[in-house]
Amino acid sequence: MKIKEAEAQLQKALKINPRAERVHYTLGRIYYDKGEIDAAFKEFKTETEIDPLFKPAQEWFNLVLKEEKSIEENKRAGKYRVKHILLQTKKEAEEVLTELKNGADFSEVARRKSIGKNTKSNGGDMGVFNAGDFMPEFEAEVVKLKVGEISGIIKTKLGYHIILRLN
Repeated sequence: MKIKEAEAQLQKALKINPRAERVHYTLGRIYYDKGEIDAAFKEFKTETEIDPLFKPAQEWFNLVLKEEKSIEENKRAGKYRVKHILLQTKKEAEEVLTELKNGADFSEVARRKSIGKNTKSNGGDMGVFNAGDFMPEFEAEVVKLKVGEISGIIKTKLGYHIILRLN
């Protein structure tokens, strides 16, 4: 099952029972992996309210809370956090972009397809960087993206990039 399909099924389950145990937790994990920190925070918070003794939800809630604070600090400091997939050819990039648009998990696709040696193993995560640290065409796209949004194809001297903005 693809991520979008799983998300839709979980949303349906919540319409039937808004206090369904572990559904908010699972949605939180999905949103976190997609870089949608605000949505993940809301789901983990709800899960901890439903079942305060469910330790994994509490741990994720604390992690996301810490990350939200870090995101705010990074915004004030002009820093960005992204994931990317680097590909050799435009044709490969088009195929990957289609796969992502059809609901594939960004991190999973990055691990399978990216040629980025430093980021492939961690799902394309480039960590936090300052404005001015990357190639202008890459950074220009990052700045335009909304949090959780996936870019189109960006050509640089390294190849073809697809970016997911995390903050």
